Amino acid sequence: MKTKIILLTSVAILGSLILHAQTASGATTGFSQGISSNGVQVDLQTFQNSQLTSKDATEPVGVDGTPFLFETYMPAEIYFLNSDQEPIRYNLNYNIYADLMKMSDSNEDTGEVKALPKGANYEVVMGNKNFRYMSFEADGEVFNNYVEILDVYENGDALVLRRSQEIQQAQSSGSTYSTPKNARLKSNDVFYYIDRDGYAFEMENHKRKVMDEMSGAAEKKVKNYIKENNIRFDDDLRGLKGVAKYYSSIK
Repeated sequence: MKTKIILLTSVAILGSLILHAQTASGATTGFSQGISSNGVQVDLQTFQNSQLTSKDATEPVGVDGTPFLFETYMPAEIYFLNSDQEPIRYNLNYNIYADLMKMSDSNEDTGEVKALPKGANYEVVMGNKNFRYMSFEADGEVFNNYVEILDVYENGDALVLRRSQEIQQAQSSGSTYSTPKNARLKSNDVFYYIDRDGYAFEMENHKRKVMDEMSGAAEKKVKNYIKENNIRFDDDLRGLKGVAKYYSSIK
């Protein structure tokens, strides 16, 4: 039996997204992103107009790897932006392949799985990670995705991480004696610097490539900043965040 995903939807709008500086509550406040969003304004206390879709399309079978970011469901809080409403608590897991937030109260025995609506007016906080559903443009392409907010700056710009996955088919060795291999989920993580108008460019966690998309004047200043401060680009992202923050002050 094919399990279904319930995508909880509401009235679609053209709205502005709000990115914020981290607050004590865990949600964020501050950065106004002006580009229009394909997200929706939603009230998570009322689940109406549910839409069903096949689980097979969101959790592929016979494929090596997992579509989920976490090994299990995580306690999460949903904060509505510019609202006095108390945060709503769920156990969630982010499905990278399908770009959806799966809810643990799904009754998969009946073939139904719930997912959060992709809304422009809330933020999901899971552990030490903050997620927003955002619309932004980079290199002429418009993205509508959940992104992890890594940092925000005084000028209203932000550094985010966009995760994605695709199915990569196994390559045949050409031998009739070789054991067939499964396709696998290939992950792709891209860091974007997004300005308050919703325009973005890729910023790699790499000493030389981090400057690839910058203008000539900014590139020279950032290059000197990296050299003078002996910036290292490690997995903890401290170097990348430091460079992004510096760039926000000179652009």
